[in-house]
Amino acid sequence: MKKQLIICCLILTNTFAFSQDTNPELVKYVSFLETQNTSAKDYIINLWKKYDIVILCERNHGEMTQYDLIYDVVSSDYFKKNVGNIFTEIGSISKQQDVLDFTKTHFADSKEREKQLLNLYRKIQWNGWSAANFYYFIDKINTLNSSLPADQKINLFVSDVKGPSKENLSRKENFLNYFNGIYRHRDREMAQNIIHVYDSIKLKSSRKKSLVIMNSRHAFSKTFFENNDKNVGHKLFDTYKSSVANVYLNSLAPTLKVIESDKNEVYKDYVHRPVQSGKWDASFEIVNNESLGFDFKNSPFGNDFFDIFPYAKQNYNYQDIFTGFVFYLPLKRHYEAWGIPNYIDDDFIDEFYNQQKFFSEATGNGEVTIENLKEEYNYSESKYDDQDIIIEQVNKWLNK
Repeated sequence: MKKQLIICCLILTNTFAFSQDTNPELVKYVSFLETQNTSAKDYIINLWKKYDIVILCERNHGEMTQYDLIYDVVSSDYFKKNVGNIFTEIGSISKQQDVLDFTKTHFADSKEREKQLLNLYRKIQWNGWSAANFYYFIDKINTLNSSLPADQKINLFVSDVKGPSKENLSRKENFLNYFNGIYRHRDREMAQNIIHVYDSIKLKSSRKKSLVIMNSRHAFSKTFFENNDKNVGHKLFDTYKSSVANVYLNSLAPTLKVIESDKNEVYKDYVHRPVQSGKWDASFEIVNNESLGFDFKNSPFGNDFFDIFPYAKQNYNYQDIFTGFVFYLPLKRHYEAWGIPNYIDDDFIDEFYNQQKFFSEATGNGEVTIENLKEEYNYSESKYDDQDIIIEQVNKWLNK
């Protein structure tokens, strides 16, 4: 009896301390989080036990730590045996076979592997791609596949639009017809690329599940702009119904500095700030959990206004757009890396410069110089822009 009384007193004391120390606006989040115990990795993996396709909403393209989580998921025994397929937004469908060939080739010489990876990455997007995370991810998939039997090797399917043909590149007018035509319907094209390959997987493969990695609105289950093709996520939900889940990975919310009336200008003037003004991130800091996943439905997070897409009027909550939420590392531990070692060397510089110059002149995208290209593709790491302001917005809920 005395022991039970002591335990009861401890519970009441802890509850009282919690209520005294926690900002009242955070209590519902913190109380919920204290009932959760599924790691980010395990939450994503467990979704494939209920769904065939899991769409992961990528953070800023260049953020590095998200790919540590993604690799932990895809290198797990469950993924290798039961899923095995990854679709990515990054990488033109034109280079699909090249990507599969590289990721499934065993290289006895590491220098030859690095050379072939660099050649692949120079071609993976026609106009270049300087985010380092996907470069190293492809390399890891190659290394992983080299250790796996044939029936467990990972299939990496790139899904972006077709690159321009020689005729598209022969004249400025031809290129603009290609560019304006295909990129206006980019989501439709990417969704069709995924559906075409995935339907074949369902017919021929013993592993009939997939991970789809899309950035921002491409992962949403709804489309907000009128007269637009459906987002990739929206199209996949329409096509495969209850077989699809999508997950929001903790990140930042674009916040408009000025609301533009001209639709062509709407993306230009914004800053990145914490979701829900920092309340979510502060709640995770209070419970001191850096890796957690849960469904939005029946959670206070899911009932919050969907505030990561300010470019169109909408009145949705998070549970209306995403199946689940994954928190993996606090914002202060995120970092971006851009540039690829040796991407621009003496043998490649003229070809790349001419390509970038043609693109810039055709689209009116400003002057291109060799010096600027070398700087852009020189590897560098950085925290988010306005990092101090971002952390300050989180800390204000913690009375720091």
